[in-house]
Amino acid sequence: MIYSYKMSAVYREKIVDHYKNPRGWGKLKEYTHFGVAQNLSCGDEIRFWIQVDDKDMIKDISFKGEGCVISLSTASMLVKQLKGRKFDQISKLDKSQVVDILGVELRPVRMKCAMISVKAAQESQMGKVVKSGN
Repeated sequence: MIYSYKMSAVYREKIVDHYKNPRGWGKLKEYTHFGVAQNLSCGDEIRFWIQVDDKDMIKDISFKGEGCVISLSTASMLVKQLKGRKFDQISKLDKSQVVDILGVELRPVRMKCAMISVKAAQESQMGKVVKSGN
């Protein structure tokens, strides 16, 4: 039991670090796709800007948002996870992968916070191709 407590403490530190020092924070100057999702029950909102190259690879990705530690940390970790991967990988993200990325199991209410970032990224795939800089 002590081992699992120590491991979860390490992962909690990682989550807090991503919250305090988000990776990929801000709006990209040049992007090809944009996605936004909201959790109206708690007020979380995450926006992703994604630049996809001609080989369907995520060349760059960034986000901005308002929300709790879990929603913003998940968005930050997704930036790290998705950059350099195929754009279609976003559609394959699910709850089990989010748990793997975060490193901890979440209660259903907190999972909803984590999944708002996934929904925003997936929204970018829904035909919302935009001109760079818009």
